[in-house]
Amino acid sequence: MVNDRIAFLEMLSEELVKQLKAAPPGKIRVVRKKGVIQCYQRILPSDKSGKYLKSNQKELIQALIQKRLFSQMLNAVTDELKILKKLKRLYDSFCIVENVLMKQPQCIRELIDDPLMTNEEVCKLWASQNYKGNDFFKENKKFLSSKFSAVRSKSEFIIAMILVRYGISFFYEKPLRIGKGKFSKLIYPDYTIWDVESRQEIYWEHFGMMDDPDYALKAIKRIMEYQKNGIYPGQRLIITFESFDSPLDPKHVEQIAERLVSGGHMIKDGKPDISLPPGFGIWPRSSDGIFSGQGQQVQ
Repeated sequence: MVNDRIAFLEMLSEELVKQLKAAPPGKIRVVRKKGVIQCYQRILPSDKSGKYLKSNQKELIQALIQKRLFSQMLNAVTDELKILKKLKRLYDSFCIVENVLMKQPQCIRELIDDPLMTNEEVCKLWASQNYKGNDFFKENKKFLSSKFSAVRSKSEFIIAMILVRYGISFFYEKPLRIGKGKFSKLIYPDYTIWDVESRQEIYWEHFGMMDDPDYALKAIKRIMEYQKNGIYPGQRLIITFESFDSPLDPKHVEQIAERLVSGGHMIKDGKPDISLPPGFGIWPRSSDGIFSGQGQQVQ
C-alpha cells in the first residue's frame, strides 16, 4: 500500500512539475466587487493589484487558476511523500512477524516437523511483500509487462511473459543483500522466484550483451559474487545469455519454466487470460503473478 502510494505520488509530482513549467507567468488574484467576480494577473510579487483580465481572456484565466491549483497540489504531494518515505524507512527497519519463519536459517527450517504455515501459505506471504526496486537508469525500463511494470529489454519482457504464462509468481529487480558487514552490498537480480519445497528464493539473471567484453566481464564477476555467497548455478541461480548474433531463444526459456513447474518447486497461480494486441507476442489481461519495479545493465 505505502509503496503504491509513493509510486503514484512521484508520478503525479513529475506531471505537476511539467504542467507548471508550461503555465503562463504570474499568479491570479480574484476578488468580488458588487457581486461581480473580477480577475487580475500578478506578474511580480510586488504587484499587489495586478493587471485586470477581461472577460474575453477566459483561457488565460483558466490557465492561471489551474496553475494555482497545481502549485498547491505539488506542495501537498511533496509533504505527503516526505511523511510516507519516513514511515517506509521506519517500517522496513523492523522484521514483521510474518517474516520470522522465512528469515530462519535453512538448517532450522528443515528441523521444524510441524511448520506453522503450509507451503501455499508461505508462498502467498512471500508474494505479498512490498519493496523498492532498482532505480538505476529507470528511464531504460521501456518494455511493459503485467500490472504496468516495465522491464529493460525485449528479452526480459519475453522471460517475464513466459513466467506469467506458466503461472510462476516472481518479483522483478527485488533487492538482495549479499556479503557480510562492511563488505555487504545490494544487488538486484532480474527475477526472484520462490522455491516452495526448500522455502528459499531462486534468482534468475539474464545477461544480454555478452559480445561486449566489458559487459561480459561484469557478468562473470556477478556470477562469482553469487557463488561466494552460497548461491550456485543450477541450484538457486538460473542464468541465461545472449549476444547480437545469438539472441535469446524463447523455447529455451519455456524449457526452464517447465522444469520449474514440473519439478514441484513452484505453486502455480493458474494460467492467466492471454490476449494478443497488435505488435505484441504474449500480453496478459490479468494475472496473479507478481511484478514490481537489470537486464542489459549489470550493476
